[in-house]
Amino acid sequence: MEFNLRGIKVGFSFEFFAVIALYMLLDRMGIGLLALAAIVIHEGGHILAMRAVKAPIVSLGFYPFGIKLNQGQNRLSYAQEIFIFTAGPGSNLLTAAICGIILQMLAVFSETLAAFLTVNILLAVFNLLPVGRLDGGQIVKSFLFHMLPEDKIYWVRILQRILGFMVLTPMFALSFYLLGAPERNMTLLFTSVYLAYCVWKG
Repeated sequence: MEFNLRGIKVGFSFEFFAVIALYMLLDRMGIGLLALAAIVIHEGGHILAMRAVKAPIVSLGFYPFGIKLNQGQNRLSYAQEIFIFTAGPGSNLLTAAICGIILQMLAVFSETLAAFLTVNILLAVFNLLPVGRLDGGQIVKSFLFHMLPEDKIYWVRILQRILGFMVLTPMFALSFYLLGAPERNMTLLFTSVYLAYCVWKG
């Protein structure tokens, strides 16, 4: 699915919707719709950040667990890249903070609002992991591109893979542990496998 947003070609991959649909099917906690709302807030944060810095973006692609910016012949500054990549998690954390304030003001505790707060925090923390196309991975990639000399750029992918698998190893361990739990939750295992594929593919 593609559309034009004020001169920027915005596209959503088939995998983006497929992963969301799969997570909705695997959802055993009843938070699928809340997670979907948090994802919308997250991606909206990226788009608003792009517009705020007037980023010279040719196209923006949304993929499972990440975005891809195509700058064409243009180049963003390091500060602009970091701002855009952190805007998604930042939007979730801001939403969580607002939910927390509202919960403190309510006379009756709202489980739905508390769940939405938790989902936003988890989504923000997850996306800040320095893995693949996750925002954290893109921040690390941007940092390495700006820090390494041109003749050492090939180290970017190598360092990303090393860091990615360092993070994914405990995630896989936790995934197999959860498989042995009474509810046999496979969500984290599916996520870990997909992220490992993205890290290896580069």
